Amino acid sequence: MSDNEEAIVTCETTKGSFTMKLIRNWSPNGYDRAVELFQRHFYDGAHFFRVVPNFLTQFGISYSDDATLQSFARKPIQDDPKKITSFEPGFVSYAGSGPNSRTSQLFISYGSAKSLGTQPWETPIGKVIEGMESTVTKFHSYGDIPPFGKGPDQQKIHGHPEYIEKEFPLTDKFIGCHVQRIEGGDVGGKMELDPEEAERERNLRKSHNDQKAKQRHRDLRNPDMFKAQKNLLKQQQMEEPAFSVPTAAVVSILLIVGMIYALLKSRRKVDSKTN
Repeated sequence: MSDNEEAIVTCETTKGSFTMKLIRNWSPNGYDRAVELFQRHFYDGAHFFRVVPNFLTQFGISYSDDATLQSFARKPIQDDPKKITSFEPGFVSYAGSGPNSRTSQLFISYGSAKSLGTQPWETPIGKVIEGMESTVTKFHSYGDIPPFGKGPDQQKIHGHPEYIEKEFPLTDKFIGCHVQRIEGGDVGGKMELDPEEAERERNLRKSHNDQKAKQRHRDLRNPDMFKAQKNLLKQQQMEEPAFSVPTAAVVSILLIVGMIYALLKSRRKVDSKTN
């Protein structure tokens, strides 16, 4: 595998889509692990369980029932020599707990916090190239994880989504991702997906659209939502003018005609008295 290889990872989430470019030259060990996990759909359905505005969003706890994949993801990898020491918005890196502790958890930086990049495991492996503002920064936040905040406890998430979906129902998550490896880092022009990847991308978009349609259906069944929509419509009707433009014009014409008729009738009476 070439050190110059790159991978384009496009993901659908409950908030929309975004695309990352992972760069092997930045962090070979980190790149190899992340690309394989994305290719094996390890992150499909995983939540963005830590979302801290202006800092980062973190993910990487999978609900996959593939025991072999879970075992692979839990095996730590060696740290890579640092080639980038300062973070920019959209940089992708591993979360860790000490030297050589990187496994499957990744984060995307929201800003350029000086605290990021100070640890040996915090070596960027790529960056978000599409959807940062429209999707990634829009992920719902319940605050930082304990003990720093009152967000989801990641220790309770492992193995099943029931805890986070019950206690933190607005938490966004992956729907699915597809990966396109680029030898030599040549990503110029629009890439053509192979038939299987193209079909998977269509299915991901359909799944995302279906989820949005279901949400709209739930909104319509929600009495509070119905009441709000009804009140809004009533308010709009009250604010509308009593006459539309065409109606007002007709009334004006009738008034003018009436005035002319009254003037002519009065003139005839004056003429008759004169005669």
